[in-house]
Amino acid sequence: MEDKQSIDINRFPQQRIAQFKIISENGRVIVDFVGKYENLNEDFYYICKKLNLPQTILPHINKFDHDHYMNYYTEEMIKEVNSFAEEDFIHFYNKKDITQKC
Repeated sequence: MEDKQSIDINRFPQQRIAQFKIISENGRVIVDFVGKYENLNEDFYYICKKLNLPQTILPHINKFDHDHYMNYYTEEMIKEVNSFAEEDFIHFYNKKDITQKC
């Protein structure tokens, strides 16, 4: 496991756009459904059902035990995530930043 001080927060700059900006127009969500990774199997099942596709169970590969994700964040990383994803926290999780519980 990487030491949290050695994780480069600039490693994936293309991912620094709020999801809300991608799926909204004039401040309104323009898609029918927003799935969440936290509910991946349930949301995948819902989409399959809506599209009349066979309900398949997604395999869970590369599973490993790890600490809560916040244990890997430095203060700098928390500030960075909060700055680009604030709209996502508000619209999808009903919270203001990454440190608040849902």
